[in-house]
Amino acid sequence: MRRIIPWATAAALLGLFVTVYLMASTSAEEIKALPTEKVDPLVVLSSDDKAGDLLENDPLHYQLALLDQSSGVQVNTSSKGGKMIKAKYENSGPKHSALSVDKSAFERSPKEIVEEVWDRWLNLDEGYLNRHTHWHKPDRGDITFDNFTNSLHFFPADKKFSEVTAVCKKRSNYNELLLYTDGQKWFDLNQERSSTYSVTLWEWYNTVAIKSGRETFIEHRTPKVHRWNAPVNSSLANEILMSGEFEVYVEGNQSRSDGVMMNKAEKKRNQVFPNLNLRTTVKIQNIEEVRDCFGTQDQFVEEQIKTVTLNADVLGLMAYFENKSQVYR
Repeated sequence: MRRIIPWATAAALLGLFVTVYLMASTSAEEIKALPTEKVDPLVVLSSDDKAGDLLENDPLHYQLALLDQSSGVQVNTSSKGGKMIKAKYENSGPKHSALSVDKSAFERSPKEIVEEVWDRWLNLDEGYLNRHTHWHKPDRGDITFDNFTNSLHFFPADKKFSEVTAVCKKRSNYNELLLYTDGQKWFDLNQERSSTYSVTLWEWYNTVAIKSGRETFIEHRTPKVHRWNAPVNSSLANEILMSGEFEVYVEGNQSRSDGVMMNKAEKKRNQVFPNLNLRTTVKIQNIEEVRDCFGTQDQFVEEQIKTVTLNADVLGLMAYFENKSQVYR
């Protein structure tokens, strides 16, 4: 009897081993059918392209291949993986737009400029800063509009950002002038109740510089969120409203893309297009319609008085005394 127990135990263990093996084999087949890499839907290369060879031997061709895909969600949706990628982008992608590079201008860029872009994008934390002098001094005493715009190479933004349509939205405590291209918002000029102004863009930028007429602005800092916002002088806001034109220069952050922090390996594996430095001259086509978008302090005070008047009879005492006066008549 004592020998039967070990044999029974061995048989049970053998059966358990077979079951686990079969389950593991099935799971392995299922895993093989799923995408093995996280892929950025904006920059998917076709399966025929040898990304590794292109990156090592022809970085310009590699970037142009990425740029072809970065102009929109161009994914082969006939496959299950392609459908999953497109659905993910539509559900989780950026809600607003941002400046994008002019493709033809990028294609004409000198090879050394393109190689510099790729070196900075991949090797920012792996020796790039030791090989190149930063555009400003460590004490940041030379962070000016002129130094910034003259020290870096800026690719022209897509021409569609040069002529935009503005929408004015007036609120009870602030006003905003929203600029749209292809039906997507990408630039906000805001006025708050204290008559202070600010600018909002929707991308990971280290530096933003704006010029309208003789008025200039620059803000340089490490971005913390996808929404970039900074105060600007009223003189700049007034100049934009008066002329309807301004220049904008942006320095793209080299560690983030589409809200995700990435290292070199992740950038290469996901085939992510670099966050470029861009420039454009913007002309607001319907400036006459929105020139009076920003109100005065009197407007905000009037709105506050209306709000206070509406909310003054919180306890309903006015209605109470009105009813009492009617009873005693």
